[in-house]
Amino acid sequence: MLKTVKSIYNSHIRGDGCEHVIVMLSVISIFLPFYITAVVVAAISIRALVLKNRRKEIFAGIDGKLIVAFALINIAAPIVFKNYLGVACFFGVVLILVYALYLRSVMNKSLFEKAADVMAFMSITSAVVALLQRLSGVGRTPSVFFNPNYYGAIITMVSLICLYRLIIKRGNPVFLLFSLALNALGLLLCNCQSAFFSIALGVFVLLLITKKYKIVIAFVALGLVCLPLLPYILPRLSGAFENISIRATIWNAGLKGFLETPFFGRGMMGYMQIFEKFGGQKNFHCHNMFIDLLLSFGVVGVVPLIWFVLRPVIKAFKEKSPVFISVLAAVLLHSLTDVTLAFVQTGALAAVLVAIPYLDENKKNG
Repeated sequence: MLKTVKSIYNSHIRGDGCEHVIVMLSVISIFLPFYITAVVVAAISIRALVLKNRRKEIFAGIDGKLIVAFALINIAAPIVFKNYLGVACFFGVVLILVYALYLRSVMNKSLFEKAADVMAFMSITSAVVALLQRLSGVGRTPSVFFNPNYYGAIITMVSLICLYRLIIKRGNPVFLLFSLALNALGLLLCNCQSAFFSIALGVFVLLLITKKYKIVIAFVALGLVCLPLLPYILPRLSGAFENISIRATIWNAGLKGFLETPFFGRGMMGYMQIFEKFGGQKNFHCHNMFIDLLLSFGVVGVVPLIWFVLRPVIKAFKEKSPVFISVLAAVLLHSLTDVTLAFVQTGALAAVLVAIPYLDENKKNG
């Protein structure tokens, strides 16, 4: 294990320039306790804002202006509603958006491949932590992440990256297969139903885009064969209807809260202020990313964010990026039942992936 760690350090981190090291350390931090991720991402974003040349590069295009517009439009609502936790979370989101722009400006194909290796390796360590948690008596294991659902989202994104690299024969196949196997174990341990179905959709989309039609047929057939086994693979499915009915009350309360402040919302974590009024179950968020965005930012406040997100999405579809599109499909499905990217670790990993459509634009960096 020590030799493996040393090998990855020597070939992926040491001696490749300041920005390269910063990117690799930030990727490593995603798989450490969330407060470490938060400090690292905040430090990188603040550094990017302080350094004149880096700041100019980040904010020269429309994406930087969209972040500024998003920040200016949405800072007032949580203050007006005395939603001070929402203010803190909002600044965190802005820093993650700046981090995403920073990554776009420095990430190239070579650096992304090395980052993908580090993700695969660190996800193995996350699975080991989850296994130790289960052995110590923990039910649904969160590993180093805030809760099991966020761990499920991380597994989804990392697994699709590993599978794509395996399909295109980029990277050590034994290492990638081992990482996939450990992530499958992690998925069983965290027992995140949404992640299970999200990965299935992501794999299906990935195989279609890469034109692996025979494997698609085999994958669908395997899925049909495994359907009767789902209650054993995912024991929580037995309570699925109850869970959906509970979340339906949350969604209903969130929508009613949005209609109360439809233009500018009431800030992140706004659900905590309205759930009692509209008969929803107590929770931090709406358990649906789309409803939560509307409740948090309103139809006006969410426009710059949607525009910011759509730009790399459109670029990825134009370039037919298999890994980006498959991860996008999986995340969107997961977002129907959870606020998938509303935490520092999942948000930071998504920021890394958003750089994918721009890799060819940074051939000299890294």
